[in-house]
Amino acid sequence: MKTTYRPIFAMVLVLSLMATGLIGQDKKSEPRKKAPELLPDSTVAYVQVNDVNSLKEKMNESAFGQMMRDEKMRPFVEALYGEAASAFDDVKEEVAGLELEQLFEVPQGEICFGLVALKREDPVPVFFIDVDPESETAGKLLDRGKELAEADGATVETEELEDGLELNFVNDGDEGVYYFVHEGTYVFSSNKDVISYIWAQWQGTYEGDQKTLAQNRKFITIMNKCRGKNDDPPEMAFFLDPIEMYKAFTRGNVGARVALAFLPTLGLDGLLGVGGSVVYNQEGYDSILHAHILLSSPRNGIFEMIALKPGMNDPEPWVPKDCISYMTANINAKKFMSELTDIVDAFQSDGFFEQMIDENINQEIDIDFNEDFIGSLDGRITWVTWMERPARLNSQSNLIAIKLDDVEKFEGVMKKVLDRILEDNPDALQEYTFEGKKYWGEREGAAEERAERIEEFRRQRREERGDDSEPGVNVEIRQGTPVFMILDDYFILTESKEFLKHIIKVNQGDEDSLADDEEYAKIIKEMERQLGTQLPSITTFNRPAESMRLMFDLAGSDNTKELMNQGAEDNDYVRRLRDVFEDSPLPEFDDIKHYFPPAGGFVTSDDTGFHIMFFGLKPGKPEETNKK
Repeated sequence: MKTTYRPIFAMVLVLSLMATGLIGQDKKSEPRKKAPELLPDSTVAYVQVNDVNSLKEKMNESAFGQMMRDEKMRPFVEALYGEAASAFDDVKEEVAGLELEQLFEVPQGEICFGLVALKREDPVPVFFIDVDPESETAGKLLDRGKELAEADGATVETEELEDGLELNFVNDGDEGVYYFVHEGTYVFSSNKDVISYIWAQWQGTYEGDQKTLAQNRKFITIMNKCRGKNDDPPEMAFFLDPIEMYKAFTRGNVGARVALAFLPTLGLDGLLGVGGSVVYNQEGYDSILHAHILLSSPRNGIFEMIALKPGMNDPEPWVPKDCISYMTANINAKKFMSELTDIVDAFQSDGFFEQMIDENINQEIDIDFNEDFIGSLDGRITWVTWMERPARLNSQSNLIAIKLDDVEKFEGVMKKVLDRILEDNPDALQEYTFEGKKYWGEREGAAEERAERIEEFRRQRREERGDDSEPGVNVEIRQGTPVFMILDDYFILTESKEFLKHIIKVNQGDEDSLADDEEYAKIIKEMERQLGTQLPSITTFNRPAESMRLMFDLAGSDNTKELMNQGAEDNDYVRRLRDVFEDSPLPEFDDIKHYFPPAGGFVTSDDTGFHIMFFGLKPGKPEETNKK
């Protein structure tokens, strides 16, 4: 697209994004067919807000909406909005001199963006937006868009079709953009045939044989999987046909088209589509995200290698109650290795991958990788995150745990690996003991030496630039300390020594475990209600409150204040933001933490592909949250 008609798309797109905010009037547009019943079935990408007004209403009742209206948050929110409105004044003339509040009120029904693949042309964008037919604001925006286009040398042409439709064309001499307005709906596209198809489907006069997106079998399967237990349409929906979209964008590109020949080898030709839906304020949930990855059957290549299997999701006894997030997955390790071998050999030669492993691992360490390592694994992998205090930008630390089926066999492999490392570099690792448990990590003092080297590097760079000023405020960064151990029947790796010590104490019963946490139990109960008798392959649990607590701690820290004061000297935006924090400080986090209830999710695998569901519970009362 050329800049001559970008202003029109840009303004409408901005309106659609702002429509998801918490400001707007409750007006209804005339009912019409929804976008999937108007778009052709060759649509390869689709994002839709079903009804802006319904979305605003439900967002207002969501945890986030309630928090924005909380008396303790209101001064900060109003100050932040005031600064946004003030900044908007700088570009107000570009949008016909309209106020920010007027722009919020424009979208009133459905908003949809689609990308249509044509046989011999580039992909065609399509945009729908419903407005209040009685509002003059949308018309003013469109007129302003025409002015900007004409100022860039484009012409605006109008054609009246046989059925009375007034079709407009912003002509820049190359592609241009077509649009029409009907019963409060604006429809934009860069292709006349596509927009004519949409109009004919709308009027019920289409006589061709091309189906609509609503009749696309991939779209139907995915949307049925993501409908949930309530028949009401979701607030938002999306769909993507990645293979067809890639073909559409690479038409005429010989190199890119050659890459398509490798898709069957990788098994990626079996990726039929991806889609999902989002609903708010439904059946005790604050929000629910459904997503489905549609795959052909039988699977092969990468999708067979992702060997998810149903499994247990009870938290291990060492997982701490105060973790930020917890995810556990169950895979078939032997199948993973087998499929990986086949994929690599397909690009090289038969036996190549096994030979590579034999030369680089088996002979080097004196093990049988498949028998001694892969054969010792159970297939369960767990990922836990935790906040290491004090609050810093990278306070979140991560831990990966791999369950062992044969601990003794794995210990033998690990001993040989350690011996080989120490043989080459005796100072590379050091053995430690905590609470009677052995673990390994880099030698004592290595992290401090690394921090000193970084600071020395910064000093040298300043000297090279001839910068003799004092260094500014540095962001506080946590120095990672990679450590690993075998704890019971798990191999555990983390970049935080403090995290490792914490889980050892939890495992011994000295500190609380996630397995005894009421919030986790509540999430699992809801998950089981959704799953029925089915077991998940992946289970997730999140505490958004702990992540937000970090942000609040950072926002109020002296280091952040110094950084903002420093940035405010040269940046007006930073100055405004600093003033907001100073004049309308954030409340104490404990006063609003009930707006961040726990969330959970799961992934299942069936004949149609992978299904994903994430959900957040409705916020509890402040007094209930503060008891925890």
